Amino acid sequence: MQEEAHQGVDLLSLMARSWQLGEVVQSTCFDFNNRAVAFHTKSGTVFLAPISDPDPVSKRTRIQADTSRITISPRSEKIKPLTQVAVQDGGIVSIKPAPGGGFVATVASGPLLHIETDGSLRELGAENFDAPRAIATSNQAKQIAVLLEREIAILMPEGKKAAGLPLDRELQALAFSPDGTRLATCADDGVTLWRIGHTPTRERQLRNAARYQHLSWSPTGRFITTALADRGLCTWRLADGLLIPMTEYPAPSHHFNWGPNDAFLVTSGAYRIICWPLSDDDLKDANPTPLETGMTGVVLVTAAAAQNKRDLVAAGFANGIVVVCQAGKSDELVVRGPGGGSVTSLGWTDNGMGLAIGTDDGFAALVTFPDFMFK
Repeated sequence: MQEEAHQGVDLLSLMARSWQLGEVVQSTCFDFNNRAVAFHTKSGTVFLAPISDPDPVSKRTRIQADTSRITISPRSEKIKPLTQVAVQDGGIVSIKPAPGGGFVATVASGPLLHIETDGSLRELGAENFDAPRAIATSNQAKQIAVLLEREIAILMPEGKKAAGLPLDRELQALAFSPDGTRLATCADDGVTLWRIGHTPTRERQLRNAARYQHLSWSPTGRFITTALADRGLCTWRLADGLLIPMTEYPAPSHHFNWGPNDAFLVTSGAYRIICWPLSDDDLKDANPTPLETGMTGVVLVTAAAAQNKRDLVAAGFANGIVVVCQAGKSDELVVRGPGGGSVTSLGWTDNGMGLAIGTDDGFAALVTFPDFMFK
């Protein structure tokens, strides 16, 4: 049984700051300056925590010189509560890191909001948006893209509209390329790439009839991955348009992202962590062989996230377990044991030493690993 295999020391009490929010945590995200993490809940409330831990595990760790035994002392300071950010009229619909720092948030109807890392709010620009469907942000390009019913509005960081891309079809998601020069959108007939500049232009289309709902660029910009509305994913190699289906998932793959330098794609939606290797030399037109990562069990992986510094992945399960392991290896570090709500969101800090966790029973945590942990 997977739950029995995952029994072990719960590291949360030693390494993490944790909170009970009382409602489903839909997503977690970090601001571009790596100063704060935002937990976005189902009711439309955002809770903020500073990434810096005032009582860090590094100061509570002792390594015995003769035996190299490691001990971690309990916290000496009380964990501070989260900063709550709430708005009226339906709450915050979505949140992304803002160019320059803080966060950009959409509401059901009205202007975009800028949330500072201390929780203070201000409106971005004077324009009101009716039911924005998605937003994307680029710290490199210093721009914000807002998906509306009939256009994509390209905004400057202060909210001033720089351009509008008219739409002739319904779109599901959008994302800036890593360098901020292109914008990808997905619809039922594939992915469209837009060149972003003084006059944004449609660059190319990657056709494939399927229902897509999530979108992600690889770190180098060589690949784009989309999640299918039912189960599985599709990845395009942009150099030649090669389509790589990744199918046979028992559940939808709502969470997926990339290891450093496009080394692999980690995904949720199966009974073990799925890491697809994407070396250009080995790619074919369907289902590359996954790296055998972590342990197989009877509980679904409901969230997954790759660290951007090395080949480490975090995975959360439907029974509340959170583990960290190396891509292609079976050994797992149990960060959180079983018994809690299903893990809904995971995210690594930019330096790779912090991990945010959210669950469907309102549990939120920020784990700060000591420097020696991943050497």
